[in-house]
Amino acid sequence: MHATRRYLRRLNTARAIAASTLLLSAFAIELWFVPEQPLRSLYFQAAGVFAAILVYAVLDRWAGDREWFAWIQIGGDVLLVAGFVLATGGALSPLSFLFALPVMVGAALLGMRGGVLVATAASFAWLLILGAGSLRLSPEELPPGRVVYAAVSHLLGFLLLAVLGGVFAERLQEADRELADHRRDLASLRALQQQIVQSIGTGIVTADPDGRATFVNRAGSEILGLPREAVVGRPVEELLGLPPGFLDAAGAQARGGRRTRFEREWTRPGDGERLVLGFSVAPLVDGGASEVGWLVVFQDLTEIASLEEQVRTRERMAALGEMAAGIAHELRNPLAAISGSVQVLREQGAGGELAELIVRETDRLNRIIKDFLAFARPGSFRPREVDLAPLMEELARLLRKSPEIGPEHRVEVLVGPGPTVAWADPDRVRQIFWNLASNALRAMPGGGTLAIRVEGHGADRVLVAFRDEGHGMDEETVRRFFQPFQGRFRDGAGLGAAIVYRIVQQHGGRVEVSSREGRGTEIRVILPCHRPAALPAAEEALSWR
Repeated sequence: MHATRRYLRRLNTARAIAASTLLLSAFAIELWFVPEQPLRSLYFQAAGVFAAILVYAVLDRWAGDREWFAWIQIGGDVLLVAGFVLATGGALSPLSFLFALPVMVGAALLGMRGGVLVATAASFAWLLILGAGSLRLSPEELPPGRVVYAAVSHLLGFLLLAVLGGVFAERLQEADRELADHRRDLASLRALQQQIVQSIGTGIVTADPDGRATFVNRAGSEILGLPREAVVGRPVEELLGLPPGFLDAAGAQARGGRRTRFEREWTRPGDGERLVLGFSVAPLVDGGASEVGWLVVFQDLTEIASLEEQVRTRERMAALGEMAAGIAHELRNPLAAISGSVQVLREQGAGGELAELIVRETDRLNRIIKDFLAFARPGSFRPREVDLAPLMEELARLLRKSPEIGPEHRVEVLVGPGPTVAWADPDRVRQIFWNLASNALRAMPGGGTLAIRVEGHGADRVLVAFRDEGHGMDEETVRRFFQPFQGRFRDGAGLGAAIVYRIVQQHGGRVEVSSREGRGTEIRVILPCHRPAALPAAEEALSWR
């Protein structure tokens, strides 16, 4: 009905134009052709049209959407046309064809049924005018044959016009409905396409032929660390750190039947975080296969690259563990013999300072061998439910009293929200604590704060984070942090981090490192709250052989 209201308003505008034209025409005819005969009937007719226009405009505010309001206007038009025909000669008026106008409007707005009813009303009005004229005029002025011809021709013409107009109007309305349905379908399809593009976890950037970004989806904006407004309009090569001319080279490869796909490290400008991104670049073509720009698809592969590195580290650690176990066994017996012999010599007063040095270095080698064995054969694994918050508090109190703590060192335990009960072996957790806490204190020789944070990590994980204020590590050191024999301190064997990694893997958890040179290091140990599904019950008491 909103369309009907719009058409009725246009019809009211057409009435105003017609009435104004009628008024000006009557005034010109009276002024130039028949000044002695005033055309008051035409003036009254124009006044009637303007009055109807005002009434319709007032009623439109509260009845514009109602069908009966359209009937009133079209019926009023029939009366106005009848008055105009009467004013211009009645039965002899050459303008009786104007009855066709409201018939056409009725068919267009009200369909075939409405058109036929309006045609019937117009025919009835014309017959009344014709009947009145036949009674008033003589047979010579209005022959009976002409009356019958006019009545039949007007009646058939109005009805035919109503039927044809109704058919065309209904087809036009059906076409409008189909067009509206297609528009809704297209809008829904566009909305769905937009939702799909925005929901994809892969970054998508389109660019014009000059390489300037024209669109970026939500994932792309998040990976780039920039809002959409800051991306659109900028060169894609600059945004993604690609070399100049890269898009042209990618286009040449695509035209040769090859897709451009690669992975590379990329530093996010906003926060300086280094990511591993996978790229796919291809020309953007239209329906005619003409190149209209560029399509760049990129994905954050940092976590996948980290997992791959963890797999490689685990494989290296397994091989080194077996080798370390063999070497340790081969060294312990001769080392014990050397240590015992030197102690006998020292008791006999021989050797002096040299004997003391041999004993001290022998003890250091023995500690290293113990670390080898702890790494290669960690011993029995007996997990149970352990509340890590009080356990960390207890270990922190012991650490504060240990000789490793200097006067400028501080140890804090922070308990955050979420569950803190983990499925873990408390002895292995103590090993994790002492290894990571010891490394953190050594990284702060001049003092600083070691913050140990315990909190829930998702619904089924517990996080224990060790954060120091030490000298930090570069990217290469972070990458090799968990590899055996990569220690940063001169008095260690470089197995502490490797032992931590192996213990965490044994629990079905994971460990992450975040560090920057001069800004300290944070090591996050994430353990499960419940028994991992992949861990058989029999493995709880299994000793590593």
